[in-house]
Amino acid sequence: MSQDIQIAGTSVSPRGQDSRILLVQSTVWADLEEDARSKLVPLIDTHLAGTVFSEDCGDTTFQQEYEEAEKAVWAENHRDIADTVWLGQDIDMVSVCKEAFVDIPICGVAFWEPMNLVSRRELSSSDMALSITTDYHIALYAIYLDSKDDAENETWVKKYMATLTPFAVDHDIQIRETKYWSDEAGKRLMAIRKNWDPEGRICGYLDKGDKLGRDGLPNRLHQQF
Repeated sequence: MSQDIQIAGTSVSPRGQDSRILLVQSTVWADLEEDARSKLVPLIDTHLAGTVFSEDCGDTTFQQEYEEAEKAVWAENHRDIADTVWLGQDIDMVSVCKEAFVDIPICGVAFWEPMNLVSRRELSSSDMALSITTDYHIALYAIYLDSKDDAENETWVKKYMATLTPFAVDHDIQIRETKYWSDEAGKRLMAIRKNWDPEGRICGYLDKGDKLGRDGLPNRLHQQF
């Protein structure tokens, strides 16, 4: 398959429906329409039988993609709880992710994005914003209306994230508090948060329960190795 194709899989119950679907979306990058269509042929030829809906070689724009996603899933005035995990190259992705993609509540969204071939190439910089290089990126979202449901939704997100193993739990900064940045970098990060998010509405949950709020982590070394 062409390296110019980006694939994403989403397990979602579209707004207004009470059944879950698995949406597989492939976006190809090409200069010519003819080239784009030829690159999609292997995917079109291997469609599964019994699909609810399919569209081959449809034109789109970034704006259209955002608008369609908002109508189907990402509603205004809703609350969101999310968690993300990167799974290694040697797992059986289908068996590991089946429970999280099939059994989550109606308000849940499960997202899969294969990082290969990007994950297999040599890093060009030691100063990357995201230097994790594994093949599978999985995210779970709870999307709901009422704050009284916070605890219930946080519980199921954690429950199903725990099924996505193996992953390095000790790297979760809410579970293992230690020094993650240099003194200078830690101060810069917290200054940015206070400047751009003074009420702590966006950034947060760096510590368990977000007790430190916009002040963020103390960035102290609690464990010796």
